[in-house]
Parts: sequence; C-alpha cells; structure tokens
Amino acid sequence: MPHDDAPTTRESDGPEDRPAGGDSTHPSGGAEQDGAQPGEDRPDREDRPDREDRPDREDRPDREDRPDREDEVAADESFVQRWFGSPARLVGRIIWLTITGLALYFVYPSLVKLFGQFDQLKEVAWWAFSIMFAFQAASFVCQWWLMKIAMVDVSWFTIGTSQLAANAMANAVPAGTAAGAALQQRMMIESGIDPTRSVTGVAAVTLISYATIFAFPVLALPALLFGAAVDPGLVHATILAALLFPLLYVAGWWLMRKDHPVEYIGRTLQRLINWFNRRFRPTHPPLDDLAERVVAQRNEIRSSLGSRWHRALAAAVGNWGFDFLALWVAVYAVGSRPRSALVLLAYVVAKVIAMFPITPGGIGLVEAGLTGMLTLAGVPATNAALATLAFRLVSYWLPMPAGVIAYFMHRHRVRAGRLDSAGEATTGSRGHDA
Repeated sequence: MPHDDAPTTRESDGPEDRPAGGDSTHPSGGAEQDGAQPGEDRPDREDRPDREDRPDREDRPDREDRPDREDEVAADESFVQRWFGSPARLVGRIIWLTITGLALYFVYPSLVKLFGQFDQLKEVAWWAFSIMFAFQAASFVCQWWLMKIAMVDVSWFTIGTSQLAANAMANAVPAGTAAGAALQQRMMIESGIDPTRSVTGVAAVTLISYATIFAFPVLALPALLFGAAVDPGLVHATILAALLFPLLYVAGWWLMRKDHPVEYIGRTLQRLINWFNRRFRPTHPPLDDLAERVVAQRNEIRSSLGSRWHRALAAAVGNWGFDFLALWVAVYAVGSRPRSALVLLAYVVAKVIAMFPITPGGIGLVEAGLTGMLTLAGVPATNAALATLAFRLVSYWLPMPAGVIAYFMHRHRVRAGRLDSAGEATTGSRGHDA
C-alpha cells in the first residue's frame, strides 16, 4: 500500500542514495528534511558536479562581450558636456544669448539707419582716415607700453600679439571680455610667461586704464561750469561717469591692499584656465596654487610700479587720449565744430556703455549711444551718425582682422620655438650617443 511504503522509502534515503540535487521541491536541497545542522559537513553539496562544472555568470562570454548600454549613455553625455557644458552653464548661455538678441532687436532700427550711411563714408576725406588710423595705432602702442611697464620681462611681440588677439576675441562674441582674457592668458603662457605674472600684469593694466578713463570727465568740468549751455542729458551722463571714478579708486585700493579679493580672482582664473586646458589641452597639468602666486605677484608689482607710476600714468592717458583724438578727427572731418570738452564727455559716456558688452563689442549699443551723445554735444544728427560710423570703422572693425593676423603670428612663433627645442634635444641626444 502506498501509505505503508512511504516511511520505508524515507528511512533508506541516505546521502549515498539521494540524488545530487537533494529534494528538488525545496530551495535548500532537502536539508530541513534530513535534520542537518548548519555547522555539519555536507559532502553531498561539495561533490555536486552539476554546480561545480557550471560556468560562472561573470565569466560567460555573452555577458562579458556585450556592449554596456551605460557606457554608451555616458559617452553621449560626455559629448554633450564637452560641447555645451553643464546644464546650468547651458541655461546661462541661453539666457545671455536671449538678452543679446533683445538688445539687438531694440537697437536694430538705429543700427540700420546708421549703417545705411555707409556709402557716405566716401565724403570723409582720405587724410582724415589716415590721421584716425595713426591715432588708433598710437593708442594701441600706448596700451602695449603700459603692459610693458607692468611686465618688464615680457617681450613686445608677446604683449602686442596677445593684446590684439584678445581685443578681437572680446569684440567678436557676446560678453567677450572673459573670452578675450582667457585667450590672452593662454597666448602668454604658450610664450613661456608664468601664469601668475600674466594674470597680475593684465589686472594692473586694466585697473590703471579704467581709473584713467573715469578721471577724464574732470577735464571737461570747465566746459560745464564756465562754458556754453550743455544739454542736461550729457550733464547727467558725465556725473555718472565722474561718480564711477572714486568707486574704481576704492576698488583699486582694496585690490592693492587686501588679499581676499585677489585670492578670489586668482581662484576664478585658475578654474577658467583649468577648464580650458581640460577641453583643449588635456595633457597639460592643472594649476592648483594660482591664488597664492597672484597675491605674491601683486605685492611685487605694487612695489616695483612705485618708481614707474608716472610712466604708467602717461601710457594710460596716451591710450585713451589718442583714441579720443581719433573721434575728434572724425567729428571735424564731417564738418562739425563742437566744443572739444563736450566731445570728450560724449566719448567717455560711450566708453562706459562699451564696458557692459551685452552685444559683441557693444555693437549697436555703442553706435546708438555715441551718436546720441554727440547730438547732445551739439553735432547735427546726420553728422553725428557719419562721424560715429567712421570712428567705429577705425577703432572697432579694423583691429579685428589685425587680431586674427596677430594670433597666427603667435602660433607660427610658438611652433617654430617648439621645433627648435625638439631639434636641439635631438642634436644633444646624438652627441651624447656619439
């Protein structure tokens, strides 16, 4: 009977008679039915050939050789990150481009009207363009001189090419000041200049230049106090520019005397340079002590510039002064004879507008602002637009191709230097082997 045979079968079912898999109906292989304790030896489990001979899951070729979907997604994300940056940075760029588009939209009518007079530039005498070009060249040379005073050990070639290329970059993209500064730093580093030296030198030059331009309205105070009547809009703009001068003076004193803001600037530039190296020069070692080095270099410039401050001031005044003279020649060439002090006020206001480059190089905003300021200074609207167009042609458009040429001159010199270094190293190794 089935009921009587069941106990007999269970008692005779020992380890040697039991199948290797145990009770297939229980996940533990029948250990509970046998009454085996966890600590006892179980030869039946150790000698199971079906478990021992089965290949490991991680050694299976179909799993090992199959491409990982996560790696593909990571590669796609790396591509997006490389070209568009982080999501926050991408959103920031979109917002900034939107602001730029809105700014261009609002200045578009005046911009079209201004450039509609482009064919009238032939009415400006050739000698006027020649003098304007000479004044602009002198302005750039004065800026290079100022940088040379701040960085004595840097060659004129490196200073000139890096400044021209940085100026072209800053005028070519929206909010291009940061892009131009990064390009200038990279070119100086490629020329063998210490990053700390270049950062502090450019910062000192920028500080002195801005302090000088904001001091220019003081020269026009006699026209406001004792001269002919001046439009109230020009007076208000001049007061605003004059108020920025003491603020800039306080900021300069703070940067020259306190370490914390300089360290912050150094850390920010360090992140910018390291980001650039990771993207374009992955083999270049990252910077990690730029903030401390910038503070030390600031102290050195502060002590060394003390005996050369008069030359630095003359170079800064020459930089802005020759640029202003180019505008004055443009106004004179179109047949207007306003008071020079009022043209100076209009020039300073236009430069203040250009310091907020919502559009590339302030294009559109500077033209509209300078035309309006010249009109307030007493220049007829048609003549003001034509003078602005001639001035911007010489001061904005012509330096851009010069910056491109300067960049390629720099690249050619860097490559030639690397080839010379490689040739010297090869010659030295051959001589050593001989």
